[in-house]
Amino acid sequence: MSVNLSGQLSKNRSSQTGSRSSTSNVLIVIPTFNEKQNIERIIPRVHETLSRLAISWNVLVVDDNSTDGTAHVISKFADRMDNVHLLRRPKKMGIGSAYIDGFSWSISRMNPSIFVQMDADLSHPPEVLPALLRSIAEGADVVVGSRYIEGGGSRSWPLHRRIVSRVANRLSRLLLGLEVSDVTTGYRALSRKAVDKMLNLKLESKSY
Repeated sequence: MSVNLSGQLSKNRSSQTGSRSSTSNVLIVIPTFNEKQNIERIIPRVHETLSRLAISWNVLVVDDNSTDGTAHVISKFADRMDNVHLLRRPKKMGIGSAYIDGFSWSISRMNPSIFVQMDADLSHPPEVLPALLRSIAEGADVVVGSRYIEGGGSRSWPLHRRIVSRVANRLSRLLLGLEVSDVTTGYRALSRKAVDKMLNLKLESKSY
């Protein structure tokens, strides 16, 4: 599966004018479960993209007790890269809780100003990261990598998956009153303000 995404700003912006958030400390959270081969490719691509920017950044991989050696691969990256970290969980606990645990774990240790959710399977191209980060720095609280705006799209998806995705997004936008075109995307950047608010909520969903 290959998905191209383009950045789309949410309408929820700070009331302040001009740049509100610094991109000086960025955290990329990547949940994994049996993704040894994917993680071997995604971390170098993230490094190649973000090393060109004048920012401090970290990658935190939240692994749900993979059985294929994923955690070992991450540990090898962490041994030679100070900004790669591994958070191991005892069992498969769901992608939603993986992000919450990753955000919570990192705040006291790294104090990030911007958080990014990213899949390990290369469906979320790291080359889009600078645009997502720039939009947060310019005042957005949430920026999504959208498949459904100009420059976005999905390749190699079967017809039934395209239909399900389109219907799910249309229903979500209608029920929630959102203007964002891709509600179900997993590629998002969030401001510290947005993450702090989210962590203060009692979230019941542990999965997607």
